[in-house]
Amino acid sequence: MNAVKTKGLLRKVFGSQEAAARELGYNPRTVRYWCAFGSPPHVHHVLRDLAAGAITVDVARMRLREERSKRHRIGDRIKPVKIVAPAP
Repeated sequence: MNAVKTKGLLRKVFGSQEAAARELGYNPRTVRYWCAFGSPPHVHHVLRDLAAGAITVDVARMRLREERSKRHRIGDRIKPVKIVAPAP
């Protein structure tokens, strides 16, 4: 999403980028990247819900962690290769 909106939401909810990184369990470099170039849509939705008071920080952290694990699950995307031994 838009970098300006992301930065505004982070400042509104957490006060600073460092506090946002600490509370959400992300690397500070990742949060700085979001502020410079915009956040992914799933992060923006979580930040928007946090700013509206619809969810707590713990729920936001859980939702972001679930999405991150979905994106980094490699075994689900790769089809197993059938190994065939050469004929004698």
